[in-house]
Amino acid sequence: MMMDPLPGSHDDPRSVERRRILAARGWEHDRQRVHALRELLSEPLPHIFLWSYSQLRNRDRAIQNTRDALVWMSRHLGEVPEEHPVDRWIFEHIALESPAQLAVRRSELGPEPALALGDQPNEQYLESYPTSQKYRSAYAEYRAAPQDPALLARSGWALAEADLRHFVEGHFSEEGAGAAARPPLRQRQRYRLRRVPVLQWVQLLLFALAIGWIALLWHENAQLKQQLLSAAVPNAAPRVPALAQVRGHQVTHTTQAWIIGWDAIAGADGYTVSIMTEKMDTLLVRDKLSTARCMIPVNQLIGVTPDGPFLYKIDAYRHGHVIATSGYVAYPPI
Repeated sequence: MMMDPLPGSHDDPRSVERRRILAARGWEHDRQRVHALRELLSEPLPHIFLWSYSQLRNRDRAIQNTRDALVWMSRHLGEVPEEHPVDRWIFEHIALESPAQLAVRRSELGPEPALALGDQPNEQYLESYPTSQKYRSAYAEYRAAPQDPALLARSGWALAEADLRHFVEGHFSEEGAGAAARPPLRQRQRYRLRRVPVLQWVQLLLFALAIGWIALLWHENAQLKQQLLSAAVPNAAPRVPALAQVRGHQVTHTTQAWIIGWDAIAGADGYTVSIMTEKMDTLLVRDKLSTARCMIPVNQLIGVTPDGPFLYKIDAYRHGHVIATSGYVAYPPI
């Protein structure tokens, strides 16, 4: 009797993808797995290149960024979260950690940026981290890039594809899988080395000694130069100015909002308020505040009761540099 496939069976795309990841992991030690690895790397290849080109506006830099992303992907397959598709995992890396990254800070996207992606994103997460909307739009552009004829032509994808496919085939090849067949060749090489005349061995030894002597003289000369420079120039490290203290901070709770206030810092042109759990997990970050006051709707601090507890920190900025901080403050006060 035929039975319907259960959730997580071979018909589940996530299960299929997970098996493909497991088939490719360990390719560094088992070269028979590189075929599965190449198939896994080839799928996001056009998306990575076209996204990189749209961000960097340079074909050579986009090709290099794509190569780096593929190598990074091959080395971190064991870190792919089971609940997230590979496609979203690699996008998070290139959009937040590569030279083609978005102009956003990771802290603005919250602890799990992947929750903003997918056909049915976490709406509560999007409200808590509004910048996630920009991240979500960027992911949609990343997915749609291969269907944009103008971008394909402008980026020179036809030429770049040949280069990148050749890179994947060459960098992730089966070479080394038949290492067991090589000892006879190495044995013949050792046999030929034994038959080198003694005079040639003496000449090689004298040459090696000469090279070693030159290297020793060069090292001693470099040390002498360093000592002379140290004696001539005082070793005065630049002093980092101490941060001022943000004072007068207090927290007020109403039925509709949390209100955090503090004493204004002279010369500050902006403030940032960070709210964390007692375990230092970030709950909310509000930046670019122009006044010494921050109002947070109650529904944006999920799971926080009027009695707390939580930690908060206030930083004051001038021209993009921190000039004062409150440090981590506990609520309610200890």
